[in-house]
Amino acid sequence: MKIVCVIDDDPIFVLTVVKLIQIENFCDKVVVYKNGAEAITGINACLNSGGELPCIILLDINMPVMNGWEFLEKFIEIPDHTIVDLFISTSSINRSDVTKSKKYKIIKDYLVKPITSKILRELSKK
Repeated sequence: MKIVCVIDDDPIFVLTVVKLIQIENFCDKVVVYKNGAEAITGINACLNSGGELPCIILLDINMPVMNGWEFLEKFIEIPDHTIVDLFISTSSINRSDVTKSKKYKIIKDYLVKPITSKILRELSKK
């Protein structure tokens, strides 16, 4: 089962990207979390109950409670985290964020919002 996880606090972005994912028939299931803490808790609960990691994570950087960078630090502690294709999806065009993202081997790409159907099709090829 192909699972995509969207971690983002912007309800408009989440609504839009989930709809695009459905239109593109991009995956079997979409799981949404509003911040990194909620995502870590949800992913760990899923794994503890015998579930599997998502195959793709779209991760925002700027969120309340636990931001994307803090999430990454916790996520890389999870066994088998390297099987996940993790993409930063953010509105930040700050050069320091782009540079920081390159320090994490798990990050496959840095995507600037909005996410389009074309971007989703490109992700499915990666």
